Amino acid sequence: MKSIFMVMPTWNNAAMCAEAIRTLYEYTDFERYGELLIVDNSPEASDSLGVIAARYGVRVHWPGVNLGWMGGVNYGIESIGQMPFFTMCNDDVVFPQDRAFWPRTLKLFEDPKVGGVGPISNYAMGWQYHRVSPPGQIGEVNLLVGFCATYRTEMLRAIGLLDVTLPGGDDFDLSIRVRAAGYKLLCDRRSFLYHYGSATGLRLHNDWDSLQSQHKTLNAIAHKHGMKAWYHTVQGPWITYLEAEQSGVSEKTLEIVAREITDLGAALGARGISWIEGSCTVKQIEFIIEHTRGAADACETGFNAGMSACTMLAANPSLWLASFDIGRWDCVEPAAEYLRKKFGDRLDLCLGDSRRTLPSRIWTMAFFDFTLIDGGHDYETAYSDLKYLAPRSRKIMMDDIRMPGVRRAWDQAVSEGLVTSLGEYMDMDATVPRFWALGLGGVK
Repeated sequence: MKSIFMVMPTWNNAAMCAEAIRTLYEYTDFERYGELLIVDNSPEASDSLGVIAARYGVRVHWPGVNLGWMGGVNYGIESIGQMPFFTMCNDDVVFPQDRAFWPRTLKLFEDPKVGGVGPISNYAMGWQYHRVSPPGQIGEVNLLVGFCATYRTEMLRAIGLLDVTLPGGDDFDLSIRVRAAGYKLLCDRRSFLYHYGSATGLRLHNDWDSLQSQHKTLNAIAHKHGMKAWYHTVQGPWITYLEAEQSGVSEKTLEIVAREITDLGAALGARGISWIEGSCTVKQIEFIIEHTRGAADACETGFNAGMSACTMLAANPSLWLASFDIGRWDCVEPAAEYLRKKFGDRLDLCLGDSRRTLPSRIWTMAFFDFTLIDGGHDYETAYSDLKYLAPRSRKIMMDDIRMPGVRRAWDQAVSEGLVTSLGEYMDMDATVPRFWALGLGGVK
């Protein structure tokens, strides 16, 4: 039996809603765990929305009048049936390729005191904003924003539907009522959801999310629940529920790699060369170390300033690395020269456009235990790299997965069976957030 009933209200937003449906079903395992109901508040039923819904077996309810966001969610709550969990979700979201998104969410409800769980996003407030960096991966919070929030059905039936008399702030109101009933709200920072934000509100209301509108909403919440409840919901602390998962990389290995990367940076800096273009974040470095453990042969496109190459070579004393780079940056050859002096012939760097160099070189090379694709970010180059390297690789890491060309190339490779997606990852603590994907190639 499926356990999650999701409702997604929409109004004249067929294109974004269709993308939300497609990514929900293609990028996560939602079909295994739940059912989706679209409440189409549009003046007329959308044929295009009906087509995408039919493709994935999604039910669409067209009331013929605009029930609004809260009315649409309430219709969903009343339609849950026997499913133990309910998710309210905006129609302007994009789900990541993350097969663990829903099982990860459901596992948190094994604690009977957990009443609601939500991910982080680029467009959210409070602790769910992706650039906030609290301790721990999962925290108990006082506010759960409604762009995608999952709740216990029995709890919702006990505390009641969303309050449609409010001018907005249904997530504030519900969060206060959930906590008053003795339940916890959890923010799971392991799960990310892209949110366009205010896609419908700005079209329906001239003052949507304005200062005046916010004051009106918060005054209504304060009038209903009191200033203390309102304040603690807005300014509530982060209480760590689960600490960050421990890395499998030893401190000794990290120290060795960090020292080598520092020496590489110093050598380039002494020659007046910036190495920003070739940077990796700390989490990416740990990730690469973790997934090259025991590897004999590795490959990468996009050598740049050599940080990823240095990481692989320093962490694995017997690893051989084939690296391909277009050679456009001033740092490439000096970095390669430094690493060759450090690691000898374990580095094989080939300069030139990978769309031409890979076809001519790949057949003479070994199969790879690990491949990092971080070269050209346009679709043609990214897909070409995948096409030639995926059949010869065991694991594939693709960086900058949120760039449109890279995203398209990765999705196509997955749909064609070149790559089996294992999930997507992110580093929100970096100065510039980084996103990457991991998959299995053709080598078993």
